[in-house]
Amino acid sequence: MQRRILRSLRVVVAMVLALFMLVNITPVEPRAAIKEEEEASPYFSYTSNVSTSLGITSDDSALCQTSVYGYMDTATKITVTQTLQKKSGSSWVKVWSWTNTNYNWYYEYINYYFPLVAGTTYRVKSEIKVYSGTSYETIYSYSNECYYGG
Repeated sequence: MQRRILRSLRVVVAMVLALFMLVNITPVEPRAAIKEEEEASPYFSYTSNVSTSLGITSDDSALCQTSVYGYMDTATKITVTQTLQKKSGSSWVKVWSWTNTNYNWYYEYINYYFPLVAGTTYRVKSEIKVYSGTSYETIYSYSNECYYGG
């Protein structure tokens, strides 16, 4: 009788273990514990990729570049407004601004600015509008900060 109970118990334990292996139960990390850098980037309807960068050229000019890639079968027009900004205390102040439009699904927009002021930190703010017909979405993109020593 005891052997029969032990045998039945072994069969039940084996079945439970097999069930756990099939289901592959893994612990789930609570939402609050997920780090910010693990968050998914925002989803855009017409835009697949945007980047803005700032560099200082060998002739001491600011090289401002914005790259925008819409979805090829969706985006019909891209408008970019680049604003070169300088740091003033804890604020950013406009130095110069450019706006242009490209009737395509991608756009590489480059501008130069001269003269720069020695001892100043600069960045580029890009306001990007990606259109699909008459509808559009607005995206803001910021470059790295560049210190110009002179």
